[in-house]
Amino acid sequence: MTGNILCEYWREQAGTLLTSVETQALVACFTGNREHSTQIEQATAAAILQRIHGRRWLACGCRPGVEPPPLMGARRHDTGALHINRFGATAHDPGCPFYVEMDERTSPAIAGGGPLKAITGSWLLATPRGRGVSTGTGGKPVGNRSWKPRMPRLGRLLMTILEAAGINRIEPTDVELAPTEAGRPARVRYARLLYDRLKTLDSYELDTRKAPGLTWRDLTCTYLGGLTRHCIQIRKLIPKFRMPEDAQGLFVGVVDGVRREPEGHWVLVRKSKGNGPTATVRILGEPKTSGQKAGAGIGPFWAIAQLASDPTTSRIEPTEAYLHPCYSKAFPVPVDSDLERRTLRLALEQVVYWQSKGVGVHVVKPVLDELTEDEAACRPDFELRLPGGPRFLIETMGYEDDDYMQCKVGTHARMRRLPGVAGLFEHWAGSEEAEGRDRLRRLLTVAVLGASGRYLADVEDDCCTSGDLKGKTEREGEI
Repeated sequence: MTGNILCEYWREQAGTLLTSVETQALVACFTGNREHSTQIEQATAAAILQRIHGRRWLACGCRPGVEPPPLMGARRHDTGALHINRFGATAHDPGCPFYVEMDERTSPAIAGGGPLKAITGSWLLATPRGRGVSTGTGGKPVGNRSWKPRMPRLGRLLMTILEAAGINRIEPTDVELAPTEAGRPARVRYARLLYDRLKTLDSYELDTRKAPGLTWRDLTCTYLGGLTRHCIQIRKLIPKFRMPEDAQGLFVGVVDGVRREPEGHWVLVRKSKGNGPTATVRILGEPKTSGQKAGAGIGPFWAIAQLASDPTTSRIEPTEAYLHPCYSKAFPVPVDSDLERRTLRLALEQVVYWQSKGVGVHVVKPVLDELTEDEAACRPDFELRLPGGPRFLIETMGYEDDDYMQCKVGTHARMRRLPGVAGLFEHWAGSEEAEGRDRLRRLLTVAVLGASGRYLADVEDDCCTSGDLKGKTEREGEI
């Protein structure tokens, strides 16, 4: 491709070349000269955009040898008319009629900040003055969304903790098919409580300089109903801190969400089963929620709260909080969205099926970024791991607009370069089409059984999942 030649393009694959008449029509209508375009050119351009809208992009040949090429798509304006949308990491050549100055605020290539890394050193983040924690500002928006926004420091600490405790890793024996009465559908249940893995951190010292000898068990509360009493206990431990102003602690637990009270303050909320009491705890500041405004999103959530002294009362109280979605209260694997809950459900169903075939598969939800050999940072949505074998990635797909798809093209290319990755599969979680889900199950099963040395004849005609799982119910403690 050279010059102003345009071709249809999709997922790193060039397609049909546009004719010179079609190219000229787009140039006439969408490069600042529309008032001089003819009705025929306008009709031709409209037909092209209608043809590619939601299906293809246009690649420009003005930057020969550069990959990916400059890309354009068809976007529908508020008025209903389709227009050209320039996007992607590669700008047009300055001599190209489609060239425009790229605003750095709308470039997917530079949005989102640096890699998400674990917190090293101290887990006690409150500073003596103001008792605040550095929260960050989030990624720069691309259109009306942000791509992998920079996470607040308190959120990074939560991801560090979940990684250290192994709550983002599911072993084959963590889920099983529960026995049921005759005539009732089978269900998958949790053989082990992942929440209990936080206990493995009991002896960890959160900061050997500020709080020598004080451990996770001393300074961290994991149940919202006991948080008020825990704050009182931290106040009793003040003499054990290096300096009285260093006194602080953490709440790390699963909650149903946050809400703003009529008086204007925010509270963490944890509902009990049945008609039990609802636990609420006030937060002095406004809580941060993963990629959304406080109070938005579908729970439950992992919550982390900084416990420090209130400057006005000198009492130990929750001063700041960060919330991140999890799969369920009974099985709190972190997820990034409600769509990812659907992907994880599918993966867990497959784990049970593969276990019945004698193949143990581990599911991992990466919570920190991983670097490729060329230092590119990426974070897959989910991984399937065979002990001593390859890694298979599952990416949750939720949108079909050009900016989102171009971002995914770039990130998926990086993910395929991660060590040990043998395949990447897309799960269109927003689609309710059973045919698509069944095809994904088959593809995953062929890959997993093939990597484990099993014959493909083991792939059954029941969509590669246990037929007993059809019609399952979702209750507390179940998938």
